Order: sequence, then structure tokens, then C-alpha cells
Amino acid sequence: MRNPYKTGGWVSGREHYGRHALLAHILESDNDAVLVIGNRRMGKTSLLRQLEYLTADGATYVPLFWDLQGSETMEDMTNELLYSVEDEKRRFTSIGVELHKLYRDQADAPLVLRLLRAMLREADKRLLLLVDEAEALLNLAETDPRSLARLRRVLLSAGGLRVVLTGTKVVSRLNLLTRDWPTSPFLFGFSLRNLTGLDDESAAALIRQTQDPVPVQVSDEQVRQIMEATGNHPYLLQVLCSRLFLESGELKPLQPEDLYLDSTLADYFDNDYRWLSPGERQVLLSIVAGHRDVAAISQDTGLPPAAVQDFVYSQERLGKLRITPQGLAPANEFLRRWLEQNYEQLLEQAHASDVPDDATQQMINAGREEERRYVTEMLRIQRTNLRELELQRAAYGVRVPVDLINDINRTKAEIERLEERLDFITSGAQTDA
Repeated sequence: MRNPYKTGGWVSGREHYGRHALLAHILESDNDAVLVIGNRRMGKTSLLRQLEYLTADGATYVPLFWDLQGSETMEDMTNELLYSVEDEKRRFTSIGVELHKLYRDQADAPLVLRLLRAMLREADKRLLLLVDEAEALLNLAETDPRSLARLRRVLLSAGGLRVVLTGTKVVSRLNLLTRDWPTSPFLFGFSLRNLTGLDDESAAALIRQTQDPVPVQVSDEQVRQIMEATGNHPYLLQVLCSRLFLESGELKPLQPEDLYLDSTLADYFDNDYRWLSPGERQVLLSIVAGHRDVAAISQDTGLPPAAVQDFVYSQERLGKLRITPQGLAPANEFLRRWLEQNYEQLLEQAHASDVPDDATQQMINAGREEERRYVTEMLRIQRTNLRELELQRAAYGVRVPVDLINDINRTKAEIERLEERLDFITSGAQTDA
């Protein structure tokens, strides 16, 4: 049997696991501009490609994937945009879009997007613009802010266009570079979502490859061990499962030596650490040193407790730490080992970062408020569902179907999880064990 786990490149369709709530939110929310922040290899490109896959029938949206990687100028971005349109030529011409109209003299990306949006509106369609590697916009902010402002105006214009930007947290520097704009900084108006680890159900499905024609045979205990070791990080899940995979279609028992750090993983963690702000670095290193709650970290680092709570929130959202019964801990075993092996060197670099704390805290505040609204709405929906289920149970009297009882219990568990999440968002990390 072939190894079904993917450790390189993006995935979509049946190879894409989880993210159901986020995908639905992006496609159905009231905000037509969404920014998704996530670490490298957390699945940002796959998220965009899955959105493309889900909307490829063109019933409402016509998706367009626009990769900005390597682009430094508006000319570069315009060329990449036109290449993207040509790559999906049939998608547009099949609904009557005359692509030759996009090739006007001196037409840049903002104008191309305006023309494309207008032509799609004539076909009663909306453009779903999927923008990968948004860090490239930083180059434009420094060298050509006027073009960047024009692009922002198109991306945030009402009607006919829904845009999804993805990038790492370094994208937060866009607001610093554009804070003196007479309107508002670039990212104001974008709904912020963090790309985190998979939920337990999706992680277990990925481990077992339940969407594959031939699923992998894995015991419940193996699933639990793999999830614990990886923190449900989608890339690390696939790396570890790939190491454990046997040609018989099973996973061998997990051993400590299977959690080794190769050069690829070491480079991955090193790159992610580079884009942490000084405060985030101090909090993470304090946790590695054995400080497990906000008060202890505050005393160890000298950071105010409120700032520690902010950085705990951001690191939890970015998949760098998790809350355990014993307090705060690195999010997965691979990260813990890398931090411990490089602790002295990292400690020397704790205050040297290209991403300032104030830019990070701006993003934290925006992300926390966005998540608070989302979780509050999910709670409202689940509580309504529970009331309806309880009414159904009452109608059955003493002979309640087992399926209905299970639905009630699952709904109650989800409400409890959402209530705990809302408490974490609004009150800071409840980590005093």
C-alpha cells in the first residue's frame, strides 16, 4: 500500500481534512474581506485551494488563486494576476467573460480586478479572489504606497468581490508601514482569523485517512499518542504518520526515537521563531524554563500580566503553546525538543526581532474581537439547537431514541467547549493550576 500522507505541497478535495467551520465562515460571513494568519506549513495554501475546490462549480463564486510569492512590484503582481487568469481561462470564458478586455495598455492589478469584477457581475457571478503569500505586499508598502492604496480600495470595495488574504504574522507590519495613510492602515476592514491546529475529530480522520479509498488501520491509543505528540498540527501529523506508516497499511507503535528533529523540521521552527515579537519570544522561553502560568511568567520576564495574557493568546492561536492540566506548555513534542536544544541561543536573541510588540498586540486585539464574535454566534446556534433537541426528547416521554440522546450529549459538550473558549478569549488564559 502506498504511503498516503502528504508532507510537501498543498492539498484539496478528499486529501484536505478539517477546517469546515472556517471554510463556511469565509464563504458565508457578512465581511467580504478576510485575512487568515498562520505559521508556515499550517495549511494556508491548502485552505485557499480548498476554497477554490468548493466553489469551482461557479454557482455563486468564480474562484481565482493569486500567488504573490516573489512579487516585489505592482508590475510583478499584475503579471502574476494575469497568469492566474490565463491558467483558469475556461473557468471565465465558459460564462462569457471576454478576457482580452483585461489586456489594456498600462492596466495594473487594481484595474484588472475592477474589469474582471464588472464582467462577472454581468454574468451574475462574484469573484472569489484567493491571495496567497500576502507578505509580498510589504514590498509595495515601502516602495509604492500609492499603488498599494489603490489595490486596497479595490479589495475592500462593496459588491461583486470576496477576497481572502493569507500570510504569516509578519503581515501585521503592513499596518505599521501604512499607519500614516489619510484613510486608515491597510488591514483595517479585513476580518482576521487565525489558522490553528485541527480539531480532534479532523486530526483523527487525517491520521486514519478516512477520506482515502483505503483508510489506514490505527488503534484509538495510537491516535491519542500521535495527537498528543503533534498538538494536531496538520503538517506535523503527516510527518509523524509518514514515519510510522507500514506497507501493510498500518502505523507501527510510536517510539521516542520517531520524534527526532531532522534538518527540515529544525529549519521550519527556526523560521517561525524569527517572526515572533520580543514579548512572544520571552513568554515562550519562560514556559520552556518551567514557568507554567501567567503570574510566574510575568515575574520571570518582567512583562505585565495583561501583556503576558496577550502573548499567551497569540501563541495559542499560532500553535506555539497549549493549555494543559499542569499549565502552559509548548504546543507539541517536536517544538519542545527544538526549544530545549536551542534554548541558550534563543535566549540571547529574545529581544531582537523585526516584528515589534505593538504591531503584534494590534493583531491580537483584532483577532480576539473577531473570535469573540464568532464564538458568541456559535454559542447562540448551539443553545438554540439544544432547546429544540430537548423539546424533541420531551415529546418521546420515557422512550427516547438513542440517536437523539447522543445528539443532545454532543451538543452539550460543544456548548461547554465554546463557553470555555469564550472565557479564555475574554478573560485571558486561565492557567493558574
